[in-house]
Amino acid sequence: MASNLVIILLLVLIIWGAYYLFSLSKNNRQSKKSFNPNAFPSNADRKLLRLVGGDRKYAARILNQLSQKYPGKSHKWYLEKAIYDLERDRGVY
Repeated sequence: MASNLVIILLLVLIIWGAYYLFSLSKNNRQSKKSFNPNAFPSNADRKLLRLVGGDRKYAARILNQLSQKYPGKSHKWYLEKAIYDLERDRGVY
């Protein structure tokens, strides 16, 4: 009877561990999203680029940092957040 309980507990731990590892790998795949510093086609992209003085690598770095801090958001969300943060820090808001 006790051996059956041990086997059940081990199975539960193995299943939980597999689920946990799967969720970690899923989060890592989402957070490794990288932004191409040479692709700035939209108005928001151009506005961010203008705010960073045309430095495409700096703009991409800001977007990458935001994607690490807030995984799973859309590219547009990261752009708007970056623009808002830069303008806020410069006293626009």
